[in-house]
Amino acid sequence: MTQKKIYDKEFRIQAVKLEREIGFSAAAKELGVNVDTLYGWNKHAKDVRRDLGPGTQTPDTAMRS
Repeated sequence: MTQKKIYDKEFRIQAVKLEREIGFSAAAKELGVNVDTLYGWNKHAKDVRRDLGPGTQTPDTAMRS
């Protein structure tokens, strides 16, 4: 059985920013995150009307955040 991964808030925010720059599939692949998980984070950001600002992360820097 696989263990559920826990991602901190900052990682999720940066992942959504990256998704907005390069798309869901590419961002999920680069970050090693399930695309459905990324969709959920994006939906949550929209639901709370969170203004994440422009994305400034590359896949490498997002992984280090």
